[in-house]
Amino acid sequence: MADVFSPLAGTVFAVDCEVGQKVEEGDVIFIVDALKMEHEVEASADGTIKAINVKKGDKVDTDVVLAVIE
Repeated sequence: MADVFSPLAGTVFAVDCEVGQKVEEGDVIFIVDALKMEHEVEASADGTIKAINVKKGDKVDTDVVLAVIE
């Protein structure tokens, strides 16, 4: 299992994945808006999205687990 973490404190701008979706390491699965810039958050491993812990518009801190890949 691999966790996907928020790189910065900010707002979830986009959720580009869903539970059950297969992803490959490096796929962009979230966009976090921080410091007036959009930061792409990539899948940290190959696998299937097991859980998504945030939704569009949620405020997140640095290192919050956005999703779990199994």
